[in-house]
Amino acid sequence: MVMPGDNVTMAIELITPIAMEKELRFAIREGGGRWARRRHRDRRVSDAREIIALGCTTCQRRNYTTTKNRRTHPDRLELKKFCRWCRKHTPHKETK
Repeated sequence: MVMPGDNVTMAIELITPIAMEKELRFAIREGGGRWARRRHRDRRVSDAREIIALGCTTCQRRNYTTTKNRRTHPDRLELKKFCRWCRKHTPHKETK
């Protein structure tokens, strides 16, 4: 297993060729924003907590997921969040 900060030598074959010089140093990173959504979806939640989707009130896209306790907060949740399609902070309401 390779840990952060370790120096290793690897021979790899890329699926798609890229412009890169021999002996060039680069970092391999995990990809992105969907991991958190997957974690919410796969996480076991109790009966009181439920996974909800938040939708932008301007463009109607569902941008965020979160959990909420239905017993303590029975009304619909509304938060001001950044919408990447509208490119500004807009109110996001709980959707079905």
